[in-house]
Amino acid sequence: MIENVQIAVFIVTALGATAIAWHTMKRRGSSTTTGFVLLLATIAIIGSGLVLAVRSGEAVREQLRAQIVGFAPTYADEFERRGASSIDLHTPPDDPVFLELIETQIRWLRTNPAVSDIYTFRVVDGECRLIVDSETDYNRNGVYHGEREARTPIGESFGKAEEPEQRAMNGEYTFTNEIYTDRWGTWVSAYAPIFDEDGNVHSVLGVDFPAHRWVSKIATAQRTELGIFLLIHFVIVGAAAGMRIRGEALDRARVVNHDLREAMQRAEQASTAKSEFLANMSHEIRTPMNAILGYTEILLESEADAQTRNGLLIIRRNASHLLALINDILDLSRIEAGRQTFQPVCFDLRSLLDDIDQLMRVRIEEKGLELRIDWPDDAPGFVVTDPDRVRQILINLVGNSAKFTHEGHIAIRVRFSGPVADEEGRQGFLVISVEDTGIGMTPDQLERVFNPFEQADNSTTRTYGGTGRGLAICTRLAERLGGTIMAQSAAGDGSTFHLRIPTLQANEAIRDEREDAQPHDAPSPTAADHAAPLTGLRVLYAEDGPDNQRLLSHHLTKAGATVELVENGQLAVERIQASPSAYDLIFMDMSMPVLDGYEATAQLRAAGCTLPIIALTAHAMDGDREHCLNAGCSDYAPKPVNRATLLELCNTWRNREHTGARRAA
Repeated sequence: MIENVQIAVFIVTALGATAIAWHTMKRRGSSTTTGFVLLLATIAIIGSGLVLAVRSGEAVREQLRAQIVGFAPTYADEFERRGASSIDLHTPPDDPVFLELIETQIRWLRTNPAVSDIYTFRVVDGECRLIVDSETDYNRNGVYHGEREARTPIGESFGKAEEPEQRAMNGEYTFTNEIYTDRWGTWVSAYAPIFDEDGNVHSVLGVDFPAHRWVSKIATAQRTELGIFLLIHFVIVGAAAGMRIRGEALDRARVVNHDLREAMQRAEQASTAKSEFLANMSHEIRTPMNAILGYTEILLESEADAQTRNGLLIIRRNASHLLALINDILDLSRIEAGRQTFQPVCFDLRSLLDDIDQLMRVRIEEKGLELRIDWPDDAPGFVVTDPDRVRQILINLVGNSAKFTHEGHIAIRVRFSGPVADEEGRQGFLVISVEDTGIGMTPDQLERVFNPFEQADNSTTRTYGGTGRGLAICTRLAERLGGTIMAQSAAGDGSTFHLRIPTLQANEAIRDEREDAQPHDAPSPTAADHAAPLTGLRVLYAEDGPDNQRLLSHHLTKAGATVELVENGQLAVERIQASPSAYDLIFMDMSMPVLDGYEATAQLRAAGCTLPIIALTAHAMDGDREHCLNAGCSDYAPKPVNRATLLELCNTWRNREHTGARRAA
């Protein structure tokens, strides 16, 4: 009903704006052709807006479903540990375990106000019979707003078992895609099986959510899309009417019509335009950032007074923050466009957490906080998922906790749940929780915290900085891994974020096999710090930017290499063709005048050049690495490139045979 009203308002408003504009233009002497063009533009706007509004509604519906479905398995796991399998239809109401489960439900409801009810049931003779349920005070919209009134008797029937309940009793995690109404209110629900010690389904845990929130968020998403297209429509008809009012000549009217068609094309190709904009923005920021960070490092190596050194550290810290910001924006764009790559492999989870500990501990201890990693005896060792994405999520979560915690601790806790086992290991869910003792969040803030570019409130940005992109990236990454992120928080009592993703806890045989399959000759992360001097290495560097020329020449010359600079790809081709044995290595910028790095590399390879050619470029979008390698480059390094990476590249390639082979991605 809400969706139909919004669509009707959108169509009527668009047509009304068109009629007003056409009436104004008709009085100014516009032709029928102009009116026909305006009508076609209106139809196109309405059609595009309706299509994208429907898609947006479906996307939000799927996002809400993924968020909702994650609650039931988490609560079911907790009930299993608290002995829910010992409660049945004949359990007396004063049973200690039963009473403990009732109180646990009440605590959950208070902690997560978005959840309206939590209960367990069994299907007996086709009916759902409640086992553990605490009757609470709801209004008719299903919103929890009072203390418990009375306890529901064990065994009470709440209706015939439909398909979702039957599937849950068969061991599946299910969700009611359709909104339904019972005597307590109107809901959408998620179900998760509760297993006994033998791995059999004992009962089902259900979680109810008020349907009005579900409908409201979908309607809001569609309303946003319709509003954007309505705004575009107002701009178009307003521009057309304004041009006529100002008495533009006929040739100007033709230009306006052409601009209208281009505007429509731009609206239909918005995603492509955004990607191109981000690519250009990334390139234009990375190019000067290479010089800023590079020269800052050079000045930090010199003898400087305390005040000057402190200023240089501030420059480096803010430049690194700006670079991290553009990387996060690119990450969010890739994820939303579905272009982010995911590579599940077998890896050592404990080693990954140790890496995060080393990376974050200094920052956390500088604030006077304690970083804990709780590793229980039954925690998984080797698991199978994408370690890079898990690391990215955890670094974001720990960094977020550090930002909003002023005293106390930040704790990382690990557990593995799942009853299924196969020949490769235990298939189940990896749950990693990040807990802090920070400022916490109100229920309203908790609902908004995972939205992109949105923080708890405006004062958060003013006080703590940031754009609110980190948790949105975590949510998208977790969803692409097949999991969810949930948050528990209360104002003043800290927050806990739970990452829950499906994974395989590998057995010993699989772990050993995966370890043997890993390459053992890859350079260590600190190889550049102990790299041999580059004495005798002859480098040709093609780069049109004088700042980056001087920076790279400084690093290489200081390490003992001989560097020759050229300003474009054409000069690089001429130097190699004139003296093919005069160089050991080529660094190639890919964006240069006269002849760019792609064409220069292709010409050198076509002429038989086998020297290593390393692309140094500010292009860092998806596909840029492959573009460089396909052009014939041996390796690829996005700017900004620090000294350690530069020397590591030189040492990696200086002793290889000149085969021109490309380095594996």
